Amino acid sequence: MERKKRSSYDIIYDILVTCKPGVKKTRLMYNANLSFEVLKKYVDVLVEKQLILKKDDKFFVTEKGMKFLDILRTFREKKKELDEISSKLKEPI
Repeated sequence: MERKKRSSYDIIYDILVTCKPGVKKTRLMYNANLSFEVLKKYVDVLVEKQLILKKDDKFFVTEKGMKFLDILRTFREKKKELDEISSKLKEPI
């Protein structure tokens, strides 16, 4: 079975969810299922955009990050609904 490539939004969602309680970089890498290089790229951007912050040796979601996470959660739900409708349209009449 072919594995579907995750979108940037899916990766950001996984990172934000993982960072909610505070997490070290290695745990974040494993939980988000990313290579170190890819994780570093995303973490750098998310820190720059103030969606996560590094305190001591852990990463945490900021208030701005929590708001963005809520928006992403809604986006994912709506996208799933649209994908289901789209697949029904492909069924023979």
